[in-house]
Amino acid sequence: MAERKYYLDVLRALSAVGVIIIHVCTNGWYGNVCSFNWVVATVLECVSRVSVPIFFMISGNLFLNSSKEYNYPVMIKKILRLVVFLLTWSIVYNVFSFFEQKNYSKGEFLKCFTSILYGDTPHHLWYIYALIGVYLFVPVLRMLCNNIDRKTFVVLLVLLVILGGGFQFFSYFQQLDFISININKINKGFSVGYFGYFLLGAYLGKYEVKYKRAIYVCGIVATLTTIGLVIADNMFVQAASERFWVYTMPAIYLSSIAFFVFIKDLCSKQRFHFKIIELVSKESLGIYGCHVLIIHILSYLGLDINICIYLISIPLLVLIVLCISTLVSYLLKKIPYIGKMIS
Repeated sequence: MAERKYYLDVLRALSAVGVIIIHVCTNGWYGNVCSFNWVVATVLECVSRVSVPIFFMISGNLFLNSSKEYNYPVMIKKILRLVVFLLTWSIVYNVFSFFEQKNYSKGEFLKCFTSILYGDTPHHLWYIYALIGVYLFVPVLRMLCNNIDRKTFVVLLVLLVILGGGFQFFSYFQQLDFISININKINKGFSVGYFGYFLLGAYLGKYEVKYKRAIYVCGIVATLTTIGLVIADNMFVQAASERFWVYTMPAIYLSSIAFFVFIKDLCSKQRFHFKIIELVSKESLGIYGCHVLIIHILSYLGLDINICIYLISIPLLVLIVLCISTLVSYLLKKIPYIGKMIS
């Protein structure tokens, strides 16, 4: 049996925390642009934007570097599990929204289920669409990775990163809402940029990189650049604008690469194992599914980001949401038959 890659557990756990930070900060981000609290939320969210790319990179590392056979029958089973996960949590969120809006008509209740057929799912579940899209190509990507040398691999990665960022840039010029929504759905499911992250994870897991200090410097500069661009852009338009921190922007790529390499290098030098990291890593998919619901419920109960200054409320709320989400995911796994498919 292959030795477990502990650095992937650390990356997965930290990414789970990062995703919670993103959605906690979001609740205080759309308003009071450029206030002190807004800047705090912006900085924390910019730093955490590596979380979703890291999830893609972890999957690429595991699927493309593994000695296990991931052929289409195997991947179809994994895709079906993701479909069950997506449908289950979409229904949960839509039903919660139905009760939250207090519009108790039969027609509105039926929309909780029928709207899913039209892609009307909770915003954060776009990641599952994207993951399904990438999973469809895992057998092909495995053959590709096993039959190219390192230099060709690098050229392929550079090409995917450039194309991925280009597609994201051109998506801003979609003027018609209907076209824009559907093109964005396709991009999220089959984006070249996400394939780039998937292959990056495989590359960084397979090869040791040189010039690590230079990579770390580039990562820090890229993160600071993202923070600066987001703040400057919002100051200029005086409205919430997210275009400079989308996941396929070049600066996010550099930050994600640096973070991945740093954690991998750190874990290779420092022999430490924490049960809490392994637990959060193990429950990361369930945490991803339920954490937004937990944030909404806490907000409904009066516990949200605005209870005090963001420097205090954000870390406090992130910790609470993480603990509850981890517990919920752990308990869901105990449900017979479907527990492990929805958490």
